[in-house]
Amino acid sequence: MNCVGIGHALQYCAWRKMSLPTEWEWEWMARGGDAARRFPWGDELPTCERAVMAQPRAEGSWYGCNADSTWPVGSKPAGKSYHGVMDLAGNVAELVLAEEERLFARRGGSFGQSAPFDFEVYPQTEPAGFSGEFPFSSASSDDGFRCIRRIEQ
Repeated sequence: MNCVGIGHALQYCAWRKMSLPTEWEWEWMARGGDAARRFPWGDELPTCERAVMAQPRAEGSWYGCNADSTWPVGSKPAGKSYHGVMDLAGNVAELVLAEEERLFARRGGSFGQSAPFDFEVYPQTEPAGFSGEFPFSSASSDDGFRCIRRIEQ
């Protein structure tokens, strides 16, 4: 889901009796557990075969692999993670909880980005604080989220 802020993402996941992943949980899913993959699919550079991303062209970028938008979930099966999780890179950058309280981060890159480092498993940006309008701020077409169910051991 995209075009929602961190507050709505937190509320939706709570309503589903789930939660947003932490940075560590997202990274574990994206790199394939103990593996050390650069991208969710492996070490090959991002392409429109693996991720919904911008494609630089002489006349300017075409966002979303020429769709100028996001794609339906699961449209890029070649980009799935080792565990079969789809869309961890590209389409929308995912909002995740930072390890520090009241901070969040964006992971995985979006349909408007094209640099390989935007899609890497390891973080590229510092966590951000919630804005003054928390919890209903920071909505962007580039940002989305997924809810996870934690398994208690």
